[in-house]
Amino acid sequence: MNRCMIFFLTITILLLCSCCYSKSKINQIYSEMYILEENGEYQKAQELLDSVPRFNRDWNYYLNYGLCVRNQDPEFWSGVSTKYFLKAYNLNPDNFETTYFFAQTNRYMEINNAAYDLFIKAEKLPDCYNYFSLYYELSDICLKLGKNDEALNFIQKALDIESTSYLIMMKGIAISRKDSCDYLDEYFNIANAITDDKVLMNHLYAKENVLLKKYDKALAVYSDLIKINPNCSTYFSEVAKIYLIQKKYDLAYEYLKTAYKLNWNDKECLKNLSLYFYCQGKIEECLNNANAYFKINTIMNIEVNSEDEYIERFKDDIRELSL
Repeated sequence: MNRCMIFFLTITILLLCSCCYSKSKINQIYSEMYILEENGEYQKAQELLDSVPRFNRDWNYYLNYGLCVRNQDPEFWSGVSTKYFLKAYNLNPDNFETTYFFAQTNRYMEINNAAYDLFIKAEKLPDCYNYFSLYYELSDICLKLGKNDEALNFIQKALDIESTSYLIMMKGIAISRKDSCDYLDEYFNIANAITDDKVLMNHLYAKENVLLKKYDKALAVYSDLIKINPNCSTYFSEVAKIYLIQKKYDLAYEYLKTAYKLNWNDKECLKNLSLYFYCQGKIEECLNNANAYFKINTIMNIEVNSEDEYIERFKDDIRELSL
C-alpha cells in the first residue's frame, strides 16, 4: 500500500470518526450542558464543553463556552469571554444570539459604534426573540452616542413590553438631554418611588449629575452609596473622577487607590489612574495604567507608547478634565 493510499485512508477514517462522534455524542453533550447552565453550574458546563473534539467545535460551541466563562465571573465577564463570542459571530454572523452577545461584548468594552451597529442588525434578524433586552441595550448605547431621539424610541418600545424603574430613569435622562431641560429630578423621584433597587437608581442619578456638572449633588449621593456598599470599586472610581475634574488631585488619588485595592480590574479606575498620572506629569505610570485599561477593555491589540499617542487616544477624557 503506497503512502498516498495510506493518507487518504487515514483522512477517511478521521472523517468517519468525526461524523460518528458528532452523531452519538455532541447532542448529548449539549443537552447536558444546557441543564447545567440552567442550574447555574457554569464551571461544570465549561468542563463538559472541553470534551468536545476540536473538529466539532462550531459556532454553538464557542457561543456557549463564552457564556460559561462570562457567567463564572460577572464582574469581568466580557473581557475574558470576548474571544469566544468573536469566534461564534465570525462562524455564524447572521444568527441572533451570536450577533447579540458579540454586541454586548462591544458595549461592555465601550466600543459603542460597533455595538450600536450589531444591535441594530440583531433586531432585523429573523430569529430575533429577546426584544426587551435588545431595546434596553439600544437605549443605553444611543444615550452614550448622543442619539437622544433614537434612545427615546427604543426606551418607549421597551416600556411597552415591560415598565421598569430603570427605563423610567433612562427616559428622564433622554428627555432632559434632548430638550436641554432639567427633568432629571422629576423622573428620578418617579423611578425611585417604585423600585426596590434604590441603589441602582441613585447610581444613575449621580452619574447624570456629573454630566450636568452638578458635582456637589453627585458627591452627596456617592457618599451615601459608599456607606451602603463600601466594597464597590465603581463608586470610588466615580468620586475620583469628580475630584480629577475639580483638580483636587490628592483626594482623587486616595479614592483611586481604594478602588484599585477593591478591584484591580475596574476599567474606570485604570482609566482614571492613567489620567491622574497624566495630570501629574508622570507619563510612564500614565501609559502603564492606560495599557492595563486597554488589555481588559478592548478586543484589539492596542498599546500606547508615548505621550502623543496617549493624548490622541484619550482626547475626550482630557478635554472633560479641561486640561
